[in-house]
Amino acid sequence: MFHLIKIAVVGNNLDTSRSFCEKYLGALTGPSKINTIGADFYVKSLNWESKVIKLQSWLLPTQERFNSIRSTYLSASHAGIIIIDLSKTESFENVQKNVRDIWENNVQIGRAHV
Repeated sequence: MFHLIKIAVVGNNLDTSRSFCEKYLGALTGPSKINTIGADFYVKSLNWESKVIKLQSWLLPTQERFNSIRSTYLSASHAGIIIIDLSKTESFENVQKNVRDIWENNVQIGRAHV
């Protein structure tokens, strides 16, 4: 038996967000990455205190045409991570919208600095 944790990852810069996902959500035992329509899907299994934890992570696009897909993934998530590229000004422009989207879909916010 395993515990499943679903994580939504959003960020304006797709390359930076993918780097984060590949480094932290796909680097340990048995990683797999599946491309889907509108989102990249990562799965990672962890062993913690004799329990198996599976992390399902969805890298979501920020373009307006994917809003319905985003809200579906966000509402099914247990946690949300917003990726900000500190070297790009435009990365800060949608932070408020991303936070609002996550809160409106009842997802807790996780923070990471890359």
